[in-house]
Amino acid sequence: HLTRGNQPRSAGASGHRQGWSPFCNRLFGPANFGVLFGVMFLSHQVGAFLGAWLGGLSYQWSGSYSIGWISLVIVGTLAALLQLTADGDREPRLQTR
Repeated sequence: HLTRGNQPRSAGASGHRQGWSPFCNRLFGPANFGVLFGVMFLSHQVGAFLGAWLGGLSYQWSGSYSIGWISLVIVGTLAALLQLTADGDREPRLQTR
């Protein structure tokens, strides 16, 4: 049984009010929303696959999850730094028609 807390942010109607959906819509416009959201979702799935696969591969090579955890911390820290340095108040570069 899934509760609302277990669902991804894009699940159901709530995905259009929170998460990355409004960002894509505002930045690129509603005409391109479907394609861009699909590409974004696909890249998320590829990243999830690579994270699991590379974690298993590092375990197979080293016999420990230490390399996987260290990599996770490094990538997470880099993502947090990128997010913190992003200028969220800037207007979108692309103009919608």
